[in-house]
Amino acid sequence: KRVGIAAGRGNNGGDGFVMARCLAERGVRVTVFLLANKADVTGDAAANLKLLTPLCIPVIELPDSEAFSKHTTTLRHQGIWIDAILGTGLNAEVKTYFKEVITFINESGRPVFCVDIPSGLNADTGRPMGVCIQGTATATFGFPKIGHISHPGAACTGKLKVVDIGIPHFV
Repeated sequence: KRVGIAAGRGNNGGDGFVMARCLAERGVRVTVFLLANKADVTGDAAANLKLLTPLCIPVIELPDSEAFSKHTTTLRHQGIWIDAILGTGLNAEVKTYFKEVITFINESGRPVFCVDIPSGLNADTGRPMGVCIQGTATATFGFPKIGHISHPGAACTGKLKVVDIGIPHFV
């Protein structure tokens, strides 16, 4: 199956670029749909984006609704989605373009794997911020967030896997 990665320009998008690299190295056909211009990606995310080039992983820049609508045929042919759009720092309602993208993915009928937290879900409260990815599964790092396990966030999260990144856990 084809795997489409919907990636924002921040750290969550950077995690999506790492996923693209790992999947491509295992022979999976993956396409990154960058919801920004490459020039707008900075820091660690930019470093991970650059690592996709030697692997010939397609990165399609979709910085706005017009670009998104021009690629709907390609977007519809993805068998699985990886959500790496918005991360744990979300503190405002999801509107306009990101709302359009999240709605498209939710209505695709395809499984959605979320990186860290479903885009549009408030990590601290579990409240969807206007619109939220309806994940099939979510992998988070270090420990579960309150938003993963509280209502209604748990329903958006799907199956939850906590990835140990070497952080000591205290009870």
